[in-house]
Amino acid sequence: MGKGSYNSYKKQYSGRKYQIDHFPPNSAYKGTPYEKRLSYGQRPAFPLSVRRHQFKKGRGGFGLHASSTGNTFVSKRYNAKLRLMMQRGDFFGAMKTDLIDKLNVIRGSKRENTYKRHLYRGVKYARKQGLIDETQQYDLKFNYLDK
Repeated sequence: MGKGSYNSYKKQYSGRKYQIDHFPPNSAYKGTPYEKRLSYGQRPAFPLSVRRHQFKKGRGGFGLHASSTGNTFVSKRYNAKLRLMMQRGDFFGAMKTDLIDKLNVIRGSKRENTYKRHLYRGVKYARKQGLIDETQQYDLKFNYLDK
């Protein structure tokens, strides 16, 4: 994560301009092994501008969340899909699915490369936490984040 802890990285971006977006969405952890293992502040996340974070409207836990499809945790169907992956121990599958959706949200933005760097920091953190393995980290890095 570079200098400082992941939580200090997230605090750096908290405020009106940026919001922290967990991926997989925070509510997808409910009832999975990862819910007890990782507190809210330990879950992979990245800073996203408020406008992009609130790209699609919906009701749910902490407000609006970035999604190209509108299927974030505000959608019971999408949330159930990610939760099922995580219940089966497939954190990588859940993270990858949500990452692709978030990439669709940021595509075409003037800050697309900046967002991808932030996403990759979250991917590296997931690896550091043992949520994904090295091969999975590099799959996300080279196949989705153009690194």
